[in-house]
Amino acid sequence: MTPKAQAAYEEAREKIAQCRAENETVLDLSYLGLTALPPELFQLTELTDLYIHSNRLTTLPPELGQLTELTVLNLSDNQLTALPPELGQLELTVLNLSGNQLTALPPELGQLELTVLNLSGNQLTALPPELGQLTALTGLFLDNNQLTALPLKVLQLTALTELYLHGNPGLDLPAEVLGPTWQDVVTESANPASPHWILGYYFAQVAGNRRPLNEVKVLVVGESEVGKTSLIRQLLGRAYNPLEDKTHGIERHQMKMRCGGLGEVRLNVWDFGGQDIMHATHQFFLTHRSVYVLVLDSRQNERQSRIDYWLRLIASYGGRSPVIVVCNKSDQQVMQLNWTGLQRDYPQIMSYAKEVCCYHHNGVDRRKGIAELKQQISAAVERDAEEVGREMLTSWLNLKDELERDERDFMTLPEYHALADKRGIKQQRDRELLLTLLHQLGSMLHFSEHAIFAQDRQTNNLSAQMEELNVLDPRWVTDGIYKLLNDAALIRAGGVMDRAAMRASLAALPQGRQRYPADKEDFLIAMMRRFEICFQFDGERDRWLLPDLLHKDEVDTGDWSTALALRYTYQVLPGSVMGRLMVRLHSKIAQHNLWRTGAKFHDGSCEALARSEPESARLDLKIRGGSAKQRREFLAVLRATLGDIHRSFSDHLGVEEWVPVPGQEEAYVEYATLLLLEGEGTAEHKVKVSGKLVTVNVAAALNGVTEREVRDEERAKLSSQRDFFTFGHDQMHRSLQLPKEAPEVWWKSWPAISAGSALGTGGLALLLLHWENTTARIVIGIIAAVFVVMMTQSPTLRFRRWFQWTLAGWMAANALGIAIAAQWKNEQGEAMLQWDGSVGWSFNAAFAVAIIVTGFLAYREWQQETKG
Repeated sequence: MTPKAQAAYEEAREKIAQCRAENETVLDLSYLGLTALPPELFQLTELTDLYIHSNRLTTLPPELGQLTELTVLNLSDNQLTALPPELGQLELTVLNLSGNQLTALPPELGQLELTVLNLSGNQLTALPPELGQLTALTGLFLDNNQLTALPLKVLQLTALTELYLHGNPGLDLPAEVLGPTWQDVVTESANPASPHWILGYYFAQVAGNRRPLNEVKVLVVGESEVGKTSLIRQLLGRAYNPLEDKTHGIERHQMKMRCGGLGEVRLNVWDFGGQDIMHATHQFFLTHRSVYVLVLDSRQNERQSRIDYWLRLIASYGGRSPVIVVCNKSDQQVMQLNWTGLQRDYPQIMSYAKEVCCYHHNGVDRRKGIAELKQQISAAVERDAEEVGREMLTSWLNLKDELERDERDFMTLPEYHALADKRGIKQQRDRELLLTLLHQLGSMLHFSEHAIFAQDRQTNNLSAQMEELNVLDPRWVTDGIYKLLNDAALIRAGGVMDRAAMRASLAALPQGRQRYPADKEDFLIAMMRRFEICFQFDGERDRWLLPDLLHKDEVDTGDWSTALALRYTYQVLPGSVMGRLMVRLHSKIAQHNLWRTGAKFHDGSCEALARSEPESARLDLKIRGGSAKQRREFLAVLRATLGDIHRSFSDHLGVEEWVPVPGQEEAYVEYATLLLLEGEGTAEHKVKVSGKLVTVNVAAALNGVTEREVRDEERAKLSSQRDFFTFGHDQMHRSLQLPKEAPEVWWKSWPAISAGSALGTGGLALLLLHWENTTARIVIGIIAAVFVVMMTQSPTLRFRRWFQWTLAGWMAANALGIAIAAQWKNEQGEAMLQWDGSVGWSFNAAFAVAIIVTGFLAYREWQQETKG
């Protein structure tokens, strides 16, 4: 045993000895670096909770089975390769074995009464059938192992509410079945997938006839006129067309390509129009499990190509889907980019096609880079071979092929379910999963996960009989919505659309009246409302506003120079952010006070101005009128709404909030910086303004925009550093977030502790009025109680903490005296201990002086903080 391991061993023995001496039932031996367990541990037969996680144990002695009262055992993050069968002798309800090197499990585990079993991050290839005996199990964590099959007896685990099988490629389970990871459940409050559904899908797939999918969606995106359509024509082997029209909307194509070991794969290629007006609808179609081809014009610079915008948009909607960046039109100029830096900032970039040209016309052939691009697409598809080559039930794929051959534009959900049932897909959840898969592949559009009609039905804005549709031809949606967004009459009307204007616009499309019958118009409207492209005027069922078609002229809304202000800056500011803010808060928009990039809102006696500047990538909020509290409350509503919009982009916009520097025009300091400084107790912060250092009062700047309790919550989120699992008797505590400095946790709870202690001490003193010298203590206690309630609302500054500890010491001494002021008697009634509770006037006087002094200093500090 190394000296370090020996030191850890001795420290563990000391903890064990202390546990025995104090008759404790909980023992924590984690983070010691143990390579072996002291034998004294197994003499603690009364232990109920044992934590030995984050050590270096490779084996467990069979003596562990002697701890027969143990209900919670955490052995995570060790180096265990096997488990002793004696583990089955325990009374465990919670067992954490995550982060070890286990390759197999003893069948004796099935003898336990577990409710939670965590086996994440091991090397398990199979599970013992006896695991099915754990009928009380509610949480089973098997993610990131090497499982290739599941025993049929796991179907007996009917109490399961959470099952995580992610990271086991041998099980061949798609992400849509597995659902959110446990990290997503913890950090994003996502709902875990149903274990019953996961297991039902798995065993149905195992039992049925299957064939590989071998199909993937390829999305070609980029600015307008960069040559996306010409590039696709080259990939399809078609002739170059120098008179190619701009793509208005989306064009879909299919092509076959050999992709390494996958063999021949069908690519569903989507050509997106690049006009800004169309970007708001990209959220319909940009999906996970796709390959993205971002096309740039080699003649343009980074700003003109908006590389950051497109890469962040792809990351928002496409997750970790691979991206190929194509520099087109390189016959005229070779594009120069920071290739390494881009790939570092956007790890989803898989490769670059740096010199591509599609031009060949009238005997002139400048084509280059096309063959290399095909190889890169093939490699990107093969990288996701797990998804692309997944085997699926033949009945599912047959139905998919049948739907793709269907020439209708749409069908209702009942029609789809009836067809699926007829083709042998009996379970509704199976049908819904297939719909999601078809949406991901681009075969059809389906938005059941968005429940696009649910909110409208709740607010009586939509008939309960309205049918939800599956769109067999996505062009039915894109043609209709793009026609409305580009309609000249609607643009002249400033985006105001009524039912008649909508019908006239759609009728102008080829076969428009047949393709868009009156009873399907509400489906288009519902989609536009759900994706925040339009909103309904209050009290007017058939009249809407499309913010993207508003006039660009800014409305004069008066003087805002003295208003409360907050600024948002973005690394990328999509134009849809301002429009979506209008849609969400349209009931608060003042009449006729909105334009393409801004709006004036009202709430009671307060008015708010929201104005975006896309070129500068910033959005300003200003609020005037009402009281200071009312302004802050209105700002909180706007901040919450924008925060929700930002999160819908998966927080890929690079958003920062800035607070104005008091007395300095157009000078701002980052809100998050002030928030952390306040948490550290820093009263002042210096910023550079026009070449000079200006002192900012941290609390005063923050008090202007948010309430203190709001900031405490935000600071807790900002300062969280790491998540990890801990386990309790009744439930698994998901995540514990530790701040940078542990004392911050205590300061946050101290106001309630100190105020409660002061009031409790005063109350006890009132009950003991017969106690000698009580009157003076009551007076001091009441004064202290009032003082502590006033002074501990934000206990972060130096003197306030001193005051709290001084007061706590005084209360503790007096509480001790009160607690033992009565008589303790033996069985014969003879007094064994008696004390009048007095701790001495000199002692009290000294503490009283200390309380007064520190209280005065704390009060001055509180005044300075709240000044202004």
